Amino acid sequence: MSCRRALILLLLSTPSAVLLASDAPTAKIADQPNVSAKSAIAIDDRSGKILWQKDADTARFPASTTKIMTALLFIESIGANQVIQVPKDFPKDIPESSMHLQPGEKIKMVDLLYALMLRSANDAAVLVGLEVAGSTPKFATMMNNRAKQIGCTNTNFHNPNGLTDPLHTTSAHDLALIAREAMKYPLFREVVRTQRYKVARDINTKDTLMVNRNKWLKKDQTADGIKTGYTVAAGHCYVGSATRNDFRVITVVLDSAHWQQDHEELLNWSFAHYGNQTLLEDKTKFGETKVANGETPLTYENAHGITQVATGPAFTKEIHLEPNLKAPIPEGAQVGEVVLTDADGFKVTRPLVAAATVKAIPPFGGSAVILKASGLGLVSFAGVSVWRRRTKRYRLRPLRSIIRWRA
Repeated sequence: MSCRRALILLLLSTPSAVLLASDAPTAKIADQPNVSAKSAIAIDDRSGKILWQKDADTARFPASTTKIMTALLFIESIGANQVIQVPKDFPKDIPESSMHLQPGEKIKMVDLLYALMLRSANDAAVLVGLEVAGSTPKFATMMNNRAKQIGCTNTNFHNPNGLTDPLHTTSAHDLALIAREAMKYPLFREVVRTQRYKVARDINTKDTLMVNRNKWLKKDQTADGIKTGYTVAAGHCYVGSATRNDFRVITVVLDSAHWQQDHEELLNWSFAHYGNQTLLEDKTKFGETKVANGETPLTYENAHGITQVATGPAFTKEIHLEPNLKAPIPEGAQVGEVVLTDADGFKVTRPLVAAATVKAIPPFGGSAVILKASGLGLVSFAGVSVWRRRTKRYRLRPLRSIIRWRA
């Protein structure tokens, strides 16, 4: 066995943190995108990895990109075919973009969603908040709680539509995380890539065509969303998405002088320097190790399918097994984790599970041994008993004969 192979086998069998593969980190990419926005970011949709950023954690006004969170909560709370009725006391003074909802009007959830995301109807956003939470303040609380669940750290939503409010802010990074979460839903993806949609209305039947304000959809065949936004205070804002070769990049630009150019710059740069790489095949077995009281060694593998992240060729894998592992260990039980780190320092963690059941060694050397020994003991005892009975019988025979003869 070569020294190299022996070293690999030794590393695979060690139960503590183990470095499986390591390459020198790639050099920092020399060329950088030219972005005018005050805050901007590009992330890998699959892993959430930040590909490029500029002042991405500064809280800013998001304008109508807010509606991504509104739509996310709407989809998570209401069925697509549910009919929603506009309350009789629905406010009539909601400014800017509107679908002109009428008190008492009935509209399907899915139609309201298209109006929200394509026309960017502010009255639709208010109706969503009322339907989901009962009031705008309660809906804002739901928005903020959901943002924290997603991992947002610089977000404070105060309304469902993004109209200027000094208390209503978020960051480019947080918006990217919210968009990534929303893009997990097929209905959301279908809506935000649609350019024109006709809704069904029972009162305002002349206002049914919803045209997407996202002009970028017509310019890029790989574009699949997501949302424009503008107010005087926020400037031009955009959350975009494009998928090329099964690799989706999500971009965010806030307060941009040229939002389309900024978005294009981020896309071209990201796709030029990054792409999907399979780092972890389905159920890859990483090795085996002895465990306390185990009849056989523990073989461990990753639990979740293929892991793909945007990365260069260099990455490391570290194995961390649980300390003091002891049999019995059922197949599929988590026994540790594998940490994948790419050349940029981005980490992805996946659980390691037992590839097969490890049975515990029974007391006294095993149940089979005990049964075998017990069986031999019973046979021996029975044999001795029979021998003793026969011996006793033969010893008595001569005496019985004498008694019969004399008689």
